[in-house]
Amino acid sequence: MIRLAIESDLPELLRMSESFFNKSGYSDLTTFSKEDSTKTLMHLIEVGTLLTDGKSLMLGFLVFPLFVNMQTIVAQELFWWVDEDARKGGQGIKLLKSAEKLAREKGATALMMLSIKELDGEKINKLYGALGYTEREQVHMRVL
Repeated sequence: MIRLAIESDLPELLRMSESFFNKSGYSDLTTFSKEDSTKTLMHLIEVGTLLTDGKSLMLGFLVFPLFVNMQTIVAQELFWWVDEDARKGGQGIKLLKSAEKLAREKGATALMMLSIKELDGEKINKLYGALGYTEREQVHMRVL
């Protein structure tokens, strides 16, 4: 069952966070910090923008005013993770739909989702398109 994350979910959330990090390609930029991940996860739990089933999936996002018009509230996904053995059966899409609903409840009029090349980004981009998302930006990173 998809629900808001609670503090007792932290061990599984941290496990999933580390799995996300290990697959994301960000290891060329930094190392995984359990302490910092805990702080981020706790913040998202406190503001009520972290969804999970407590065992194999999580999606966290922030809600904020759009910089060009402070009256427009948007939500920005920080991470969307579904363990590999849980990726069949539509649970990931149910999680995304739950995040959309929660973002609307928080006042957002749009949800911005990311795709990471190393995490089957092309497949995720196709999924986003099928779900009605339109591509607006691409992110490029260079390690300095």
